[in-house]
Amino acid sequence: MYSFEKQFISLGDFKEPERIRELINKCSNIYLIVDYEPKYALVPIEEAKETKETKVKDVVEGKEEKKIGKYIKDTLFDLIEKELIPFEEVERLKDKKYSKKALNSNYPVLKEISNDASEEEVDKAKRDERGYGRYYKTPIKAYGRTYLLVSQWVENQHRKYFSKWIETLKNR
Repeated sequence: MYSFEKQFISLGDFKEPERIRELINKCSNIYLIVDYEPKYALVPIEEAKETKETKVKDVVEGKEEKKIGKYIKDTLFDLIEKELIPFEEVERLKDKKYSKKALNSNYPVLKEISNDASEEEVDKAKRDERGYGRYYKTPIKAYGRTYLLVSQWVENQHRKYFSKWIETLKNR
């Protein structure tokens, strides 16, 4: 029978840093137990940063050559659905001022809709006050919520901003 005992630590173990160092050197996966349940995985900071940066890079790679609308749509759909964009950033992308500052968008990059929105509700939500479609009709689901992604992208107005924004995302 395999024993997991050496891979798990509790908050009390933080009083014994030598035990934690020993585990880090022996085990690749160390889990912190809170309220009798494994709640967190401990990984070295460099590894965690590398992993996030690598995941974001993997999503973006190969898409840069696409036309701007397709590039941004495919990239953001992947990043959001895989929850590689922190929830706080997703929330900021719903704000018109932040969307303008970060991505030079004249509309909020994301629009939250009901998780069980009908096709008619999605069609209405994707349009502006004059009836023009401003968002893609395919919803994105992440963090237990549903969003529409803005569809208004122009090559010479958005690629530079999007690339810069992706770089900041890699370093978070």
